[in-house]
Amino acid sequence: MLRPSLLVPFLLDYDRTERERAFAESFFDCEICFTSVPGSKCRRVEPCSHTHCRECLSMYVTTKIAGGEVIKIGCPSNSCEESLSLSLIQDLVSPEVFERFDRILLQKTIDKMSDVVYCPRPSCRCVTLIEEDEENMALCPRCCFSFCVLCKRSWHGVEPCKLLPTDLRALREAWDTLGSDARKEMELQYGKSKLAKAFQEYDSVQWLGSNSRKCPNCQAKIEKALGCNKMTCTHCNSHFCWLCCTPLLNVNPYKHFQPGQSDCAGKLFQGLTDSDEEDFWI
Repeated sequence: MLRPSLLVPFLLDYDRTERERAFAESFFDCEICFTSVPGSKCRRVEPCSHTHCRECLSMYVTTKIAGGEVIKIGCPSNSCEESLSLSLIQDLVSPEVFERFDRILLQKTIDKMSDVVYCPRPSCRCVTLIEEDEENMALCPRCCFSFCVLCKRSWHGVEPCKLLPTDLRALREAWDTLGSDARKEMELQYGKSKLAKAFQEYDSVQWLGSNSRKCPNCQAKIEKALGCNKMTCTHCNSHFCWLCCTPLLNVNPYKHFQPGQSDCAGKLFQGLTDSDEEDFWI
């Protein structure tokens, strides 16, 4: 007679084998393709026990991974909040797809770690720990590049991060959408007065870009406050069209707006309101 210590594992193994055999010989209605499929061609999600055909479940998981959803791949059954186990995912997809799943999962896990960043050098991109004894500093273990974790440039100590023209657009857009706490963090990073001055200059450049044209003769920026689309440069006194920036004849600059002369025919007053036209003729 077998001792209890040997009998219990034997019975558990026998029970598991019988359950697997009963499952394989039964038929289940797949909730994805709505067909009755034998258990041998199905997979069960634990612990919810929802069962789907392997082909549908494999396609479902592969599609999720292709879309970058790897943190939690949920059971496809309606209203079920359980997630697929790692072993089930590996069983359902090809080795190449599982390798992608593993790689994306690692990257997303690292991205959530507050004390880990990537080396900003394009040729490196090594995972780097933020130094504990230096605020906002990281030293790449591969290329030994010491950098600021905020601006991703060379470590600059206690000095504020540099404001480069290439950063202003993104910073301005972020400033317009962020809350007060995030704005204070930006002011601490770049300096309150520097940030305000940079935004003011950026807004001025943007306004000039939208409300001025370059004179085709001397390249000076000319602002159009009111009046028709025949412009006179205040620097070189040459004439040009506000709409297409074509140089105009000094003798009869309005000829450009006459029918058959250009694409701007009939557009001398285009863009003006009724009150602007009245002011023009007074």
